[in-house]
Amino acid sequence: MRNIFGILGIFLAAAQTGGDGLTRYRNLGKAFYEGPTTQAQAVEEFRKALEMAPDSAIDRLNYGLSLLRAGKTAEGIVELERVQQQDPTLPHTWFNLGIEYKRRGEAERAIAQFRQMVRLAPNDAISHYNLAASYRIAGMDAEAIKHFEIAARLEPNLAGPHFQLFNAYRAAGRQADAKRELEIFQKIKREQEGTAIPEDMEWNVYAEVYETIDGVAAVQPEAKYVTRHLVGKVDAGTAGMALIDADGDGGRDLLVWSGQGLALYLNGSMLVAKAFPTGPVISAAPGDFDNDGLSDVAVVTSSGVVLYRNRKGKFLKREVRPSKGVFNKAVWLYYHHDYDLDLVLLGKDTRLLRNQGAAGFADRTTDF
Repeated sequence: MRNIFGILGIFLAAAQTGGDGLTRYRNLGKAFYEGPTTQAQAVEEFRKALEMAPDSAIDRLNYGLSLLRAGKTAEGIVELERVQQQDPTLPHTWFNLGIEYKRRGEAERAIAQFRQMVRLAPNDAISHYNLAASYRIAGMDAEAIKHFEIAARLEPNLAGPHFQLFNAYRAAGRQADAKRELEIFQKIKREQEGTAIPEDMEWNVYAEVYETIDGVAAVQPEAKYVTRHLVGKVDAGTAGMALIDADGDGGRDLLVWSGQGLALYLNGSMLVAKAFPTGPVISAAPGDFDNDGLSDVAVVTSSGVVLYRNRKGKFLKREVRPSKGVFNKAVWLYYHHDYDLDLVLLGKDTRLLRNQGAAGFADRTTDF
């Protein structure tokens, strides 16, 4: 019993290690950037990092990317254009500016970006695909076909290039080629059925923040760990945990679950009495499904799944229908891209529950 809580304490202490201010802002920015509902916080953290390192092309790049993800497109484009002038060897600027220009229908500007992008990353299928799409917008069909073919050759399991080749070949009167590409496309789509994450032809590693940041000291201070024994009961064989901000104070609180139940430790140490009803728990998944900035929790038990809505640090039970089934995991994701977290339940049974806001959750499992 004490060993498992000692491990929990070490995990929490490691997560709370801050490092110097610049490193902290960069790490927080990256964490918020990857979160489904924390884009605004990512902008703020990367802005702080840029203020501390105003001459860093990487910090300005990450700030610009966070602006784009937060929906501040015009400001993001300005920052990426500045980075491109400062360091034209960074592929991220060429890819992301190309995407934004393509979305605006500015084909010539998009083509210029993607042509340089494929020079910098010649084996990236997504970049060739978007160069081809930009050529198609500009009416340059032969060039479009050329780069759709390159994309299909580099990543044969991408459905998008084959579908575009089907349309392009058909328009060019190449019916046999069109038929072949349609068959390949249909085969790939059948194989993709049931995948939780759909194919995204506007995403690759260059759409994410830059991991290796200039200016970080070559030798980081040695991490310090503190063993902390927590009160409470937990079954080590079924235990799981997650760091959340339960009360909205900006600190890290610890959520622990196991066959012994679900427990909340404020600031990672203070057990909150009766935070959740008693009973064995298979797994839990924190997620802000009502967009109020506080972590709610989906709890999986042997009888199904229950949501606990966070109201200023107090968790109120909310029934989910349909919630019955044999599940072992819950996952929050943006299924409908409407900025409301949807819920996927996995196990012997599977459910896709679409978040409809005040109307509750609707079963969209047939969309899997």
